[in-house]
Amino acid sequence: MNYETLLRCSNRMMVISLVLFLGSLFCAFVLPLPSFALTIVAHLSNIVLATLFKFSYIARLIAQKELGLTLR
Repeated sequence: MNYETLLRCSNRMMVISLVLFLGSLFCAFVLPLPSFALTIVAHLSNIVLATLFKFSYIARLIAQKELGLTLR
């Protein structure tokens, strides 16, 4: 795989997963959801989206290392 493409995709996935994570936090803790099942889904999505963000960050670090860029 092209590491420039990996870097670009992982940066996008970090932004997307962060925005979705913030939305799921809002749904889980701020909005009064109409059913208990939706509350469970909102809380589970917090875990899944945080994990997706972390995997995207790891992919970003790998791409930066292979491209010889500064790791941040």
